Amino acid sequence: MEEEAQILESLKAFEKDFLWLTENKEAVRKEYKNEYVAVKDGKVIETDKKLDKLIKKLKKRGENPAELVIKFIPEKDFVVIW
Repeated sequence: MEEEAQILESLKAFEKDFLWLTENKEAVRKEYKNEYVAVKDGKVIETDKKLDKLIKKLKKRGENPAELVIKFIPEKDFVVIW
């Protein structure tokens, strides 16, 4: 049961950070356009222009990238039409 509670807590934190990034995307874009950002606890904790470098930075900080919201922030939003 304890493991399930930890998983649920991690999922809730991930969802909260995802929503924060969605709600603050324009402010984040102004500062971090064309970069990958990692979000934790409602703030950007690390950035880089290359995903592999960002992941290395996060691991060096002791963070597990699989538990963080990581997203590329394009200069402009775009829509893909199929």
